[in-house]
Amino acid sequence: MRDDPLTLAQSAADVATAFMSTGQSPEAGVLAAARANMAAALAQAPDDLGVLFLAFQFHFRFGEFDAAERYAQRRLELVAPESADAARALTNLGLIAQFRKDLERAEQFMGRAVEIDRRLGNLEGLARDLGNSALVPEARGDLDRAESLFKEALAVAQTIPGPRGEELAAGNISNLGDIAKARGRLDEARAMWIRAAATFERLGVTKWNAMFAKRFAEADEGAKRPLA
Repeated sequence: MRDDPLTLAQSAADVATAFMSTGQSPEAGVLAAARANMAAALAQAPDDLGVLFLAFQFHFRFGEFDAAERYAQRRLELVAPESADAARALTNLGLIAQFRKDLERAEQFMGRAVEIDRRLGNLEGLARDLGNSALVPEARGDLDRAESLFKEALAVAQTIPGPRGEELAAGNISNLGDIAKARGRLDEARAMWIRAAATFERLGVTKWNAMFAKRFAEADEGAKRPLA
């Protein structure tokens, strides 16, 4: 009995997540198997929203932006306009544009996502959208605007009960640490990163481990913090 498409796609996306978490490229055989699983999932369920999202994640995390864009755009075509699903797809397209340094296009996509989720009262989506939107002014060097958006995203996340709200809040605390670092306030930055990393560790979220190890090293922590 073959695996269902979502299981295949998730197994492939997990390889990309491990790459993001560790910063180490997967072995050739592991990557080949992941690509085969993703291809099989898409062949079986080309318009399944979950499979398309995982395909976006897989390619985005490996820096394969053309493929990531193709799957995010397909999701946007399939979902109801002005829905939370549409906002998520727009945010994904915005992230791709931001990584391509097309900041104007990124701002348009992310701004639209914010508008939709704010109108829907979708707090989880809004916290995510605001945090991602802040990446655009941050890339432009507008630290005041980026900080304002990260703080708004944090405030929204803190109203969301349970682990998901805590995870979103920790992400924005970490991002505020980046702003502090950019302003030369390294002690403040380190304190925020430690706070965020501790929350992720408690929640069992490991995908940001490599990022935090790099940040602590850059802040002259002396030694990498052990993270779960």
